[in-house]
Amino acid sequence: NTFAQGISQETYKIDSKIIIFDVCENRGGGVDAIKYFYPEEIKTASGKYRLVARLVSTAMTGMHFTGLVYHDKPVPGVYHYDDLSNQGYAQRMENPVGFVGRNQMSMVVLYAKCRD
Repeated sequence: NTFAQGISQETYKIDSKIIIFDVCENRGGGVDAIKYFYPEEIKTASGKYRLVARLVSTAMTGMHFTGLVYHDKPVPGVYHYDDLSNQGYAQRMENPVGFVGRNQMSMVVLYAKCRD
């Protein structure tokens, strides 16, 4: 595996433009995602991919989920989406902790292929 050390082996590719990592190893009892490091960019034989989104659980049991999503417009940055707060609208994060790197509560991590 050419990705970061310790990255999940449960990898799914979709039409070579998107890579989805299914981080949740124990679907019945919680998440063990802290051992996986997801960098901002990864390189594969088919090109370079950028981290664009994470689905994050709010509890180890996976009772509720929020999203961390990178947007380049109107203001570039990482946005936090939680349907139970801010009337369901995404908020830009000034300090996007938990987006790049390790995040104990990650469930799914999504990369999109960079334009050439």
